[in-house]
Amino acid sequence: MGKIQLIGKAVKIAAPFVIKAAPAVIEQVNKINEQQKEKKKDYIKIPDVLSLPISEATEVLTKYHFNYSLIKLPAHEKIALQPANTVLRLTPKGGSNVAPNTFVKLYYADEEIVNESMQKRDTTVAKKTATKQKHKAQLKNVADKAKKLTKR
Repeated sequence: MGKIQLIGKAVKIAAPFVIKAAPAVIEQVNKINEQQKEKKKDYIKIPDVLSLPISEATEVLTKYHFNYSLIKLPAHEKIALQPANTVLRLTPKGGSNVAPNTFVKLYYADEEIVNESMQKRDTTVAKKTATKQKHKAQLKNVADKAKKLTKR
């Protein structure tokens, strides 16, 4: 007996059970969907407060009755050019539909952290520049040696 024949027999055997169970499965799926809709009917969108000053962002979240915390980010090159005391990251993300009692985390960097970040960035840029110059010098050295060898 071939594979196709086996599959055909299996379908013939299983079909009555599947057809009999289908209404119950569909009913259960509909019930779960309704429960999810009911649960999410009171959900609200988190306002997108990215790039707002901390004072404005907290005012907006308070207006919508969100509980929140302010979390200072550590110094990092990526925040070196960001304005101080503004929301740099938001969890959950702005625009997300959430339950009204959702806790929101606002991440920011103060002036000191931004300055430290700029120093880190400057140090990294200086290291990269030095490395590039070193590689250039090495390439020039190799090229000069190759020229001397070809002149002989």
